[in-house]
Amino acid sequence: MIRKAQPDDIEQIKQIYFHYLLDTDQINEQNQDYIAQVEQTGFTVSPGKTDLLNRIKQSQIFNVLERNDKILGYIDLNKEIYFPEKATNISWTDQNLKSTYFHDQDSIALHHIAVLPEFKQQGFANKLFDHAMLQLKELRKKHLFAIVTTGPVVNKPSIIFHQKMGFKQVCQTAPIDLFGLKGYESVLFYRKIS
Repeated sequence: MIRKAQPDDIEQIKQIYFHYLLDTDQINEQNQDYIAQVEQTGFTVSPGKTDLLNRIKQSQIFNVLERNDKILGYIDLNKEIYFPEKATNISWTDQNLKSTYFHDQDSIALHHIAVLPEFKQQGFANKLFDHAMLQLKELRKKHLFAIVTTGPVVNKPSIIFHQKMGFKQVCQTAPIDLFGLKGYESVLFYRKIS
């Protein structure tokens, strides 16, 4: 069952979130095993202390997939601008989509989607995504964006997922020091909501 997340779900959601939270202290030449592991399993980077409870309460869509009272995964979508509009370290492939990203009220960002590791490869992320797409249509949203980390570690599962879901790359950041990572890079993906 997919339903709206409630504040009482916070502990189960945290278990999933912290499983994928990148340990930036481990990203160095001496920890190639850790880097290889997170590049295969997927990860999230945090801009600091993430208040998941506020996200549950305030995101436009924050759903969980639940089975037998156990939360197996979640999806979080909200209108968030991650890049400064006048940033010089970002290369856009489509200036119209740049304008849409920064100024269109019909756009929204896929902030995070995650499934418990033991339930990956069972289609649960797809179900969460498809359900959210129906909700976005009801909200009359037209444009969906998502940022994926590509350096100094590559979130390979996220890139594959977004491509499978019909996203295309619309911008690339040049390396900067961000989120506790030297040489952080990312791509912005886009998909029309139809």
